[in-house]
Amino acid sequence: MKYTYLLLVLMALVTSCSKEDDTLKPNQVGLEVLNAQNEVRLIADFTFENQVVNEGDALNITNLSTEGVTYKWTLGSENEVSIEQTPNHSFFAHGFYDITLTITNQNNKEASITKTIEVLCNFGGGDHSTDESES
Repeated sequence: MKYTYLLLVLMALVTSCSKEDDTLKPNQVGLEVLNAQNEVRLIADFTFENQVVNEGDALNITNLSTEGVTYKWTLGSENEVSIEQTPNHSFFAHGFYDITLTITNQNNKEASITKTIEVLCNFGGGDHSTDESES
């Protein structure tokens, strides 16, 4: 009885560990990320050269996405949108801005990511009110 129980536990462990999943793994070249079906995964990702920039400075975005065929960047608000693969953008007011990249692949599947950048005031840094009564 004791050995039967041990055998059942071992069989359960072996079968649960051998199941294939969608764990990301590099392909033979090491450049693409594959799923369990050896299909390249749709991944939205980007970086900024700096996480903090001054007003008017370019964000210097690097698009790290895989398998995207269309790109939509929301740059701080729904009114500032780009469909370029890697846009060149600057903010002219200080504050924190959310940058969202949504990519679509050839099968109309989407992936998106949002990152925040801080834009510093050109008048000595720090917080500055937009109140016109400030001297």
